[in-house]
Amino acid sequence: MRAPTSQSRRSRAFGATETIQLKPRTRALAMVKGVGPRDPLEGMLAVQMVATHNAGLEMLRRSLIADQEPEFVDKAVNRANKLLRTFATQVETLQRYRGKTTQQKVTVEHVNVHQGGQAIVGSVTSNKGGGGDDES
Repeated sequence: MRAPTSQSRRSRAFGATETIQLKPRTRALAMVKGVGPRDPLEGMLAVQMVATHNAGLEMLRRSLIADQEPEFVDKAVNRANKLLRTFATQVETLQRYRGKTTQQKVTVEHVNVHQGGQAIVGSVTSNKGGGGDDES
C-alpha cells in the first residue's frame, strides 16, 4: 500500500499554507472530475485517461530508482513512453468526441508557373478509379 501524497493549499482565513493528505483513490477521482465528463462514455474515457497517465508516471518513477540494471531502466522508460503516447491519443479521442477537432487549413499565397507549365486554381477532386482521362 502506498503512502498518501501531500498537496498544499491556502487557508482562506489566514492565508497560511497547510499540507493535506490525499489518498490515491481520492486523487484519481479528483483527476476524473477535472476532465469534466459530460456523459457516461466520457466518464469511462476519463477513468482510462487517469489510469493510463498514472501508470505512465509510475513507470517514469521506477526508471529513476538508483542502482538498477540498465535493462530495467530501458523497459520502464519504454513502457512509460507507450503509456503516455496512449494518453495523448485518449486526449485527442475525447476532443474529437466533444467535437473539438482541429482541421488543418492550408493557404497558398504565391504560385509560380514557369513557361510550359500548367496550374489549376480551384477545387480539385481525384478520380478514385485511377487510370487517367482515356476511357477506351
